[in-house]
Amino acid sequence: MTISFIIPTIHRPSLQTALASIEQRPGDEILVMSQPEPRQGCYGNIERQMGVDRATCDYLAFLDDDNVYVAGHRAIMEHAMDAAPGNPTLFRIRYPSGREIWTRKHVKSGNVDTQMILVPNRKALLQPWRANKRVADFHFINCWHWRATVDVNWSTDVIAHMSKEDDRYAKTLK
Repeated sequence: MTISFIIPTIHRPSLQTALASIEQRPGDEILVMSQPEPRQGCYGNIERQMGVDRATCDYLAFLDDDNVYVAGHRAIMEHAMDAAPGNPTLFRIRYPSGREIWTRKHVKSGNVDTQMILVPNRKALLQPWRANKRVADFHFINCWHWRATVDVNWSTDVIAHMSKEDDRYAKTLK
């Protein structure tokens, strides 16, 4: 199985580190979707949708230009694709504080994030990314035509490290 890695970018220096963290296999593609200037509230969603539209591989994965995949992530992804062929997987991600999400198998804002997604490239089953919504990752997952409680593979493996704390959670750390 091949993976299209979709990375929206605003050309931060961290982009090179994000790209270097991707373990490609033959046939995989990396789609860096450029955002010429930051747009308030968009958070790369337009660029993610552009990547989805252009992707040609069997599965789609998403990484922001300031985050990194963990070592061995491609093998973790392959295991998930073999375990639940044709279904999406939601992995865990880790924030700088050590906090990991998801905490329970439930699609809700604050319990899911873009970097945890590995979804089959079946565009007819995907809801488009919303351009101006902070909860676009939640909406993208919540509106899949797979049933979250049955068809989604919830993996406890950590797939990515986040560069910064989640805004809502960061307030509780102060």
